[in-house]
Amino acid sequence: MSNGAALPPNETERLAALRSSNLLDSPADPAFDHIAEIATELFDVPIAIVSLVDEHRQWFKSIRGLDAQETPRDISFCSHAILDENIMQVRDAQTDPRFKDNPLVTGNPGIRFYAGIPLRTHEGLALGTLCLIDTNPRSELSGAQVRLLSKLRDMLMERIETLRSLSYVDPITQLPNRSRLLEDAESMLRSSEELLAVSMDVFDPFYLNGLLNALGQDH
Repeated sequence: MSNGAALPPNETERLAALRSSNLLDSPADPAFDHIAEIATELFDVPIAIVSLVDEHRQWFKSIRGLDAQETPRDISFCSHAILDENIMQVRDAQTDPRFKDNPLVTGNPGIRFYAGIPLRTHEGLALGTLCLIDTNPRSELSGAQVRLLSKLRDMLMERIETLRSLSYVDPITQLPNRSRLLEDAESMLRSSEELLAVSMDVFDPFYLNGLLNALGQDH
């Protein structure tokens, strides 16, 4: 049997960040697809995936070269890769004790080579990976290739952070929305051992123009 990866020490915070990103089960995004396509061509691999590691599954935000949407987390290469600070490389999965009996190796798609680099937030939480897969064994990526893969990863994270920021703003009022409130509240609870008193004003958007006129242009 394949050896499932250990859980990251910050698993609770990591899953919270993944859920708040609103990426899981989201529609296709041309920006993600474009980067996955570039990865297959740049590194001459048949498969490239933008993978998000959920609690019990890995879900593919973008995938090239394979007809799949998700796999169980306990057989996922990416669940191992998110434990690495930089990049995890497997030259030949058939000779790696962690993966030689993995159904993704012994069966379809027949993974032999794997290289995965974590998609980390500014807080250092790994949401998933950008990974390269080949059905033939390969040498490890060179230093220059790792730097190129890192640049593609950085492009993905810029897109993820942009989408995350947009999801916290009401499109009409341009004010922080309910998601922003919940995220801030959860962050305060996680970071403080002291009790906090928090208050807020709630009003109908219908009265927003009147409120802004009363406060003046400086507000």
